[in-house]
Amino acid sequence: MNFINHPWRRAVLLAVIALWFLAPPTVHAQDAQTSAPESRLIRFNMSDGGGFPPFTYYDEHNQPQGIMYEVLATVANRRNYQLKLMALPRKRLDSMLATGDVDVVTLAREWTDAPTQFLWSKPVIPHRDVIFSLRDRNLQFKKVDELVGMTLVVRFGYHYPLLDPYFEDGLIKRQEDYSESIMLSHLLKTPDRVDGAVINELVGLWLIKEKRLGNQFVLSDQDVSTVWFRFAVTPERKQLLADIDAVLQDLKDSGDLQAIIARYQP
Repeated sequence: MNFINHPWRRAVLLAVIALWFLAPPTVHAQDAQTSAPESRLIRFNMSDGGGFPPFTYYDEHNQPQGIMYEVLATVANRRNYQLKLMALPRKRLDSMLATGDVDVVTLAREWTDAPTQFLWSKPVIPHRDVIFSLRDRNLQFKKVDELVGMTLVVRFGYHYPLLDPYFEDGLIKRQEDYSESIMLSHLLKTPDRVDGAVINELVGLWLIKEKRLGNQFVLSDQDVSTVWFRFAVTPERKQLLADIDAVLQDLKDSGDLQAIIARYQP
């Protein structure tokens, strides 16, 4: 028996075919995120691994967070861009940004060997390294010479131009750890062996807030180093850079940038 030769079955088949042609295509979440034309798309690196809180990272619900993320998300919202979030290792960023495989990254001019390859936004937020110490220790200094004879814990592999000559000569003892969280833990658990920890100010404050460490630490007034975080933009996206700078200035003028920063502090 031929199914199609029956009139009612033929009608059903034609209706199904019609619905198939008229129905809108299914759009997956990832497709929706990248459906914008190239000129309205911002491919932004959130950094690999655990991210770099409180600047760019994902929370326990896998939602993007961070000061630099919020600023760029505001740019996207106000200037009609779509964000595509990427997770790229630091060693690949410079080449991918130069070739346009990623549009925007969080960076300081001092952290790249070829800053003239990229477009740079106005300064967003200072990346300020200070010395954290226990409250009853309250390590303060005005000159590095005042730190001679002390032990400072630092991030493994990081360089500190102000301190490195003292480390190399053994005038200040350098102890290395793999995370700022462990560094703060060492201050609490071995206060007789470690005098202070060199940590980015905002990173340390965020950890104190997230781990509920209370009022146990003091930050040095004097910084060890300060650079400015900016958005580094691939060279072909001059209009995107102009939009970032315009919205960033609005956030500064309105006080909204400071409000974003405050959300990540105790």
